[in-house]
Amino acid sequence: MNPLDLLRPPYEAIAAAAWIFAALVTVAVGAPYALWVCAVCFTLFMLRTHSFIKIVKFRLSISTSYLLAWSRPELDLLGKMGYEKNAVAIGIGYEWMGKHTALADALNSMEDNGLYYDINRLPKPLYSMFVPNGSVKAEEPRGYPWIAGLDENHIPALLSKATAGGHVIVPGTTGAGKTTLYKFLIPQLCQDPAATVVLIDPKNDKNLKAYMRESAQRAGKRFIALDLANLSDSIRFDPSKNWNTRAEFASRNTQNLASEGGGDSFVQFAWLTTDRIAAGLLYLGKKPSTRLIQQYIQRGVNDLLHGCLEKYLAVLLGANWENLLVPHLQTVKGEVDRLAGMVRCYEAESVKQGKFNEAIDGLMSTYRHDKEHYSKMILNYLPLLQMLASDEMGPIFSPDYDDITDKREIWDSFQVCDQNVALYIGTNSMSNKTVGSAVASMILGDFAATAGYIYNYRTPKPIYMILDESSEMVNNELIQILNKGRGAGFRVFFATQTFADFEARMGNKSKALQLLGNGNSVISFRLKDMTTASWVSDLFDETIVKRINTSVSQGTESEAHALEFRGSISRSEQRERLQRVPPYLLTNLPDCQFFASIGGKKIMGRVPIIN
Repeated sequence: MNPLDLLRPPYEAIAAAAWIFAALVTVAVGAPYALWVCAVCFTLFMLRTHSFIKIVKFRLSISTSYLLAWSRPELDLLGKMGYEKNAVAIGIGYEWMGKHTALADALNSMEDNGLYYDINRLPKPLYSMFVPNGSVKAEEPRGYPWIAGLDENHIPALLSKATAGGHVIVPGTTGAGKTTLYKFLIPQLCQDPAATVVLIDPKNDKNLKAYMRESAQRAGKRFIALDLANLSDSIRFDPSKNWNTRAEFASRNTQNLASEGGGDSFVQFAWLTTDRIAAGLLYLGKKPSTRLIQQYIQRGVNDLLHGCLEKYLAVLLGANWENLLVPHLQTVKGEVDRLAGMVRCYEAESVKQGKFNEAIDGLMSTYRHDKEHYSKMILNYLPLLQMLASDEMGPIFSPDYDDITDKREIWDSFQVCDQNVALYIGTNSMSNKTVGSAVASMILGDFAATAGYIYNYRTPKPIYMILDESSEMVNNELIQILNKGRGAGFRVFFATQTFADFEARMGNKSKALQLLGNGNSVISFRLKDMTTASWVSDLFDETIVKRINTSVSQGTESEAHALEFRGSISRSEQRERLQRVPPYLLTNLPDCQFFASIGGKKIMGRVPIIN
């Protein structure tokens, strides 16, 4: 049967009734060879009935509107099957072929005209054939309910872990099903004892946090939470623990300025100042932290420069350096300006001996900078640092390793990846978007450094990162994770509502496209932005759809007999290229339904709600 025949009225019902009636009449009148005639009639009756049932089942299937619901044991069973196949299930669905595109195109251009049936009027045994037991009725059905019903053969949709290594983009508007997907994925990912699972949640969804905790405990995996909405019950996290170069540390602390409205010159000045302070701290053997950076930017670098000069002059001039300093000291307003004298001594002796110190030279430039201009240049940077280094936030992100009174554990990205834990990070961006975005960016920077270390020196293990509303935390470090993290075992699911969010965050379209180009797979829920829908649609390529146009004409001649007439039927076949998944399908998906492009396969599916 041509797939498009499923959309016409089931005329086979009349033919089937006629054939069974003919069989009964043949038996009733005792016609010759009645048994043979009855057998032929019954065979034709069965053929017509089969076609009739196929059309009716299809019409009932496209008339359903429900949310698939599963229990945890059902999900655990599917997760076990996926684990054995080195894959993870993303839902239940079918492979989207050209015939489905043709059916969708025809349905989209048709009016109702009795096409859909009221499935609620079916007897319960028949109703359960089309609506699985335990399913939830959609209170406010959205989109086209017939999309999932275009094929009756629904099987688990599996994402192989090798394919997941190419990272997965998850676009979808609010309430379309992204969180449902996370809840479907997390228990499966936690079942892998060698895997690390990291979820960054800007919304601080309490239910999602509790769900992840319970999923980790069921799988025997350690659960930890960095929760900015509940700091007393949060771990401490050191995002400055792992970095490869000093420049990387400075970039990590200033990268959020550009996205929050800082101009290039302000960002560069903040970066340079941070780098100079970090260099001074490292020279003194101290570990740079956001809190120390904030203190020296706010109070000035005098004390830090003083400490660096004391150490350097003692090495340069020997134990007698204090006596050699005396000629350089001057009295200002009745007081000896010791720091200014040390600066002059350093300059004189360094030139004389040809020995200079990079950290001190940088701090001296900041020390001599015009104070008014300095205040203007750090105007955007200082509030961000103050929020991250406040009395509440400071101990979280600049933890004191020697403070035995603070019982909260201290973690960093390397520990998280090394110990295969499940980490929930709630950035509480709804309360303070600036801080939430900065925290997420810094943490991703720390994970990027860890990815580099694992790639170079360790055997990779699977590290799954789920980034909700990822446009709020996008930075160059995330691009590095997506670019090169696969070799370190990183597999990233990053969600967004529109791709314009990435462009706004990154500052230009080319950077946004660079980010999107790192997602080899896509799981798209309902979209509202047509630009995003068109971009996703292009990922599904094109297919050839066959169209058959039929025209009928009839009439009579003026000289013809009253019963004479003429007629003609013509059919023409056209083959047309269409988008395999047109944008109108993406913008009209019901809740918890998706289109996915995974490893060359195009899948239409549902994500079950987990009870």
